[in-house]
Amino acid sequence: MAQFVACMLSAETFTRFCELVLATGAPCEMVHDFLTERGSSEKVEQMVRNKLREIRGTDSVVARICHLSQQLRDGV
Repeated sequence: MAQFVACMLSAETFTRFCELVLATGAPCEMVHDFLTERGSSEKVEQMVRNKLREIRGTDSVVARICHLSQQLRDGV
């Protein structure tokens, strides 16, 4: 349903919609699916790349390796 709605939005509204989806913690794959259905958008693709860098960045990996939770350490 969301993919269908994303296809109907203007470019500016689509970009804002994807920004909000990423801000909620939704998987980047969801936004990638929106892009696949709608077509490419450099702004949205850059937002996804930035989010992936944030999630997979060195500081994040180091924090997980040093975390007290065995589950988080195993996830690295």
